[in-house]
Amino acid sequence: MASSTPTQTRAVDPFSSYHSNTVNRLTRMLTEGEDVLLSRTSLDVLRHPTLPGTRVLVQPGVVFKDDVMINVTEEFTLNFTDEDHYVSFESGFSEVGYYMVVLEYDYVKSKPAPTAKIKIIKPSQIETIYIPSDSFVFLKAIPVVLDGNDLIRIDINESSLFLDYYEVDQGILGILRIPRQYTKFYAGSEETLPGFDSTKDPSRIIYVTSEDKFYFGF
Repeated sequence: MASSTPTQTRAVDPFSSYHSNTVNRLTRMLTEGEDVLLSRTSLDVLRHPTLPGTRVLVQPGVVFKDDVMINVTEEFTLNFTDEDHYVSFESGFSEVGYYMVVLEYDYVKSKPAPTAKIKIIKPSQIETIYIPSDSFVFLKAIPVVLDGNDLIRIDINESSLFLDYYEVDQGILGILRIPRQYTKFYAGSEETLPGFDSTKDPSRIIYVTSEDKFYFGF
């Protein structure tokens, strides 16, 4: 068993109505009241270098949830075989499909203050746990397949990528697309100029190191 709470700092914990409400809501100038990641690399999810079949690495970064700026300061290992890393483990690591990696946090005035957790939601739980709730920030969708021994493992084939979005077919309601959400204004660096994504790159500033140039998404 392992803790699902990464090493973190939070801007102002919700102890009092005046200070926590006022200071945290200053972040709305950046987020416009949305639950968003600060940059493209914030809390990104990568394959584990030595145990890719059962673990992933969640990178450090900043996320805004319920107007609180949460800074995960260290890399975090998420274990798909550990029930403490799930919102609801139920029958175990036993399903094929895309699992969601999420950050879970609720702004509650309490002492000790609530902490953010990194959690897993199984494919069968997305419509019953993720969609009805306001507690989660989507981080990544992780493909899981049967291996040759009929055991479940995270697919490490290059053809099966970790996705920045998840799509749910809601029948007559159509397709619900759940993406990684970013602040509308953010900056960073890239070795080469990436392709432009109209859903998340407007107002993005990139310094391209190989060209020694800045680009602005428009």
